[in-house]
Amino acid sequence: MTSAESVDGSAMMTSAVMSSQSAVSYSITSRWYLKLAIAKRCRLDKWIRQGFAFALRFSRWILQCRWVIQTQATVIQSQALQDQRLVYQLQAQTFKWYRYHQLDNQTQRIAKEKTKLKRRNRRIKPDAVVENTTSSKAVHDKISRRSTEAELTSRWVIQTQATVIQSQALQDQRLVYQLQAQTFKWYRYHQLDNQTQRIAKEKTKLKRRNRRIKPDAVVENTTSSKAVHDKISRRSTEANSC
Repeated sequence: MTSAESVDGSAMMTSAVMSSQSAVSYSITSRWYLKLAIAKRCRLDKWIRQGFAFALRFSRWILQCRWVIQTQATVIQSQALQDQRLVYQLQAQTFKWYRYHQLDNQTQRIAKEKTKLKRRNRRIKPDAVVENTTSSKAVHDKISRRSTEAELTSRWVIQTQATVIQSQALQDQRLVYQLQAQTFKWYRYHQLDNQTQRIAKEKTKLKRRNRRIKPDAVVENTTSSKAVHDKISRRSTEANSC
């Protein structure tokens, strides 16, 4: 009996030792799995933070590019309006100067033609050669007819000169408009070329600067993603408000 009891006692002791060892090993494995889960969660939170930070940087870069493009477009529009006003002013001044001198020359020609007609009409004498005609009515009619003919010819000359002046003025105005359009196109083409080159340079500078920027993965000890989410939402609201 004593030997059986001793065997049973030793068996119970061994079973207790085995159960304690299994409990210890289970607690160790559970702790190891818990640590592994925490590490995975921290790594996942870190990746999430990096992704949100990269998205925030990219959105900021897009906003900066849009702002630069809008400012350049406004500058181009204002410069184009100023240049157009200057071109219109120069065109108006040139056209006024040209019309003034052209009308001056044309008025001088018309005045010369008028003086020539007056001198020629003064030289004309009444045809009182008809000896059989004793009445002065025919002579008076002939003189009045010749004076009306001279007046009509002078009017016709003046009208033709005026039409010539108008046609020349229209042709000159068309030429001025064509020159203005060509000058404005050339200036706008070169100005837009320079502005596009500046915008491309600004874009390349922004790309290089954003390539040098690294994501915000500074918070290493924070395990919860709530603080990271709050921080990212706050930054996004600040960027939108700006």
